[in-house]
Amino acid sequence: NAAADLSPTEDVAKQREDILSQHPRFEKLTVKHKDAMAAAQASAGYKAGGGGGSLSHDAINVAIKSMAASSCGLEPLRRRLPGSLAVGRVKIMCARAFGLDVDLQTLHYRVDGDPFPTELDDDGNTLSYYGVSDGAEILMNEVDVEARKRDEEREKAMQEQRIEEQERTATALQAAQT
Repeated sequence: NAAADLSPTEDVAKQREDILSQHPRFEKLTVKHKDAMAAAQASAGYKAGGGGGSLSHDAINVAIKSMAASSCGLEPLRRRLPGSLAVGRVKIMCARAFGLDVDLQTLHYRVDGDPFPTELDDDGNTLSYYGVSDGAEILMNEVDVEARKRDEEREKAMQEQRIEEQERTATALQAAQT
């Protein structure tokens, strides 16, 4: 067996060569997204019980800025947070600092150079899960309750329309069989 004859160093080099042959942009993307990769690796090590056990090792510096009309003039919060902190806990912190109810918040994050922020859409997931890295900016936005209500009504109307269409199709199929 050729793989068994390789030393550990040669085996790692062979694996790296295989990855690069299958994914030619891997190195370029690794350099571009090094902070997110480091956060993901730290999170994986922390969850697996390996090396990332200390809170200081897992901590990231973030600026939390309110984009809500009622509090956008306030100074951003600057905090050192553990990567294992759940998004829901960050929302509670925002509610205390900016006075916006947790149910009316949406959080996004971005790092320097990112044109589009990434939504932190699940309160149960951690900052590391989303790849929030040291120096990131977390943006708190206010949910437009009226727009949400209109979207729900539109979705409900579309669902009813689909059900009616399916019922018509089923009736036509039944009529064709008899």
